Amino acid sequence: MRKRILLLTLGMTTLVVLAFAIPLAVLIRNVVYQNATNAMQDKANRVANYFRSSFASPSAAELAAVIRSVSGAAEVSVQLADGTMLGAPPPAPADGTVPPPFEARGSGDRRGRPDAPVDYADGKLIQLPVYTGPAEPNFAVVRVYASDGQLHSGETGWELLLILSSLGLIVLGAG
Repeated sequence: MRKRILLLTLGMTTLVVLAFAIPLAVLIRNVVYQNATNAMQDKANRVANYFRSSFASPSAAELAAVIRSVSGAAEVSVQLADGTMLGAPPPAPADGTVPPPFEARGSGDRRGRPDAPVDYADGKLIQLPVYTGPAEPNFAVVRVYASDGQLHSGETGWELLLILSSLGLIVLGAG
């Protein structure tokens, strides 16, 4: 009888801990994903701000240096107004199309913003149009891509959570 009560107490304690740990793990997962998405947005903004920092358009070498300085896990590229691509372009999706940068898209409170992250090739893509001046074709496009694996790279501890939940269910079943 004592053994059954002890197992029941241990099982219930495990389930109470899991009732706290599972929502906490989901919250951590969402925060890591949101922080990675915000970092992508910051990278796109830094490159776009470099375009806007002076009256003269920056040279391709200057842009390549800026792209290298902001690149990390995410792939950063700039498509100049003449079609020249600098940096690592985003991977081609299965259908081979890149969404247009000026299309109103997004979800939630970001609907319609041209720089809203979109689902693209098993990841997220941010495309930020940048006005380059009246003397040349008007817009360049800053693109930042990160795969879902890169967006979720800071998450840890899922294995421990699964082991603990399995252990709690086994103990309750044995009691």
